[in-house]
Amino acid sequence: MKKRDYLIIMAIFATVSLTGLWVARNSTRVQIIYPKESPILLEKDFTVHINDGHVSIGKTSMEEVMSLLPVVKPWV
Repeated sequence: MKKRDYLIIMAIFATVSLTGLWVARNSTRVQIIYPKESPILLEKDFTVHINDGHVSIGKTSMEEVMSLLPVVKPWV
């Protein structure tokens, strides 16, 4: 029984390995196209709107953020 189980496991492993190799060799390559100029990002692109206000990344202080977000108790 052990020899048969070993052969089944080896057959499954070989099938999965060969399928992975086939997919890796036949998949299309990702083509990356970079823009010629750097993108223009505005301040609103770095702003998160919350119920009582908004948080601007890099400008809003930690005290303001903590006043806007609800206090959550830890799970532990």
